[in-house]
Amino acid sequence: FFKSSHKDGRFTLIGLTAATGEAVMCIIIFAAEELTFEQRMGHDIRAPFHGTESLRENTGPGKRFPGAPKCMFRGKEVEALIACSPKGSITSEILKQAFERLDKLGIYERTPNLIPFSLFDAHDSRLQTPFLGYINDESHLWKSCIGLPNGTHSWQVGDSEEQNGSYKVETTREKAELVLYKTRIGMDGTIEKHDAIPILNIVWPKSFGRPETNKKAISDRGWYPANRRLLTDPEILKTKAKINETTSTVTPPTNASTTSTVTPPANASTTSTVTPPTNASTTSTVTPPANAS
Repeated sequence: FFKSSHKDGRFTLIGLTAATGEAVMCIIIFAAEELTFEQRMGHDIRAPFHGTESLRENTGPGKRFPGAPKCMFRGKEVEALIACSPKGSITSEILKQAFERLDKLGIYERTPNLIPFSLFDAHDSRLQTPFLGYINDESHLWKSCIGLPNGTHSWQVGDSEEQNGSYKVETTREKAELVLYKTRIGMDGTIEKHDAIPILNIVWPKSFGRPETNKKAISDRGWYPANRRLLTDPEILKTKAKINETTSTVTPPTNASTTSTVTPPANASTTSTVTPPTNASTTSTVTPPANAS
């Protein structure tokens, strides 16, 4: 049971993951117009605070103001993107900012024959001008593909048990422990915006930031290695079109007669000539009429 927060601590976590299973970037979006330093860096009430030290000395991993999870990818440190939106969900502008940060860090090499690739679901943010304009700019082109809007639980890595499933389980556990801690020390047991970052620092390495399980999620969906694994999914196979047989057999009606009668035309001669088979004898016997001499 969680007591509702009157200060609305709603937030969304998105992980950008490489095909190798490595975490590329952590994106955290708050339902707000702007954030304070405490909310942006996180305020871990369970971490020690050294009153004689400066704010800077109380800032960093394991300290009172820990900051969001960072990723090490291709030898470069990628800081988390902290953003705001009215509902705490991804927007085209925020997605553009994430890709812009990757390009400024020079994460992906570009050549005339080599352009970085990204795969998304069909969320509206992927189809709006800010993001589409950025990835189609000749100075920093991206090849981006949109997957089917349905069945994302089958093909989308972010919806996997290893990523989103683990994230929900671990977040629920950490929220419960934090509420219990606050209650025991006499604080109001609500989850506020400044609580989000400390919680995510614990949850991230157990979900989106875990390469071993990310690799499994990617492989199970057939993205890397590209093994078309989705075509073995029982639910997807149910939609497979049936192939019609190319050979057909015509069966006569059960009441059809096997005997046929040929009626000659009205003007046809009543005399018929029978040609014997080629191997038949050419000798015939003629019987004269009864009144013949």
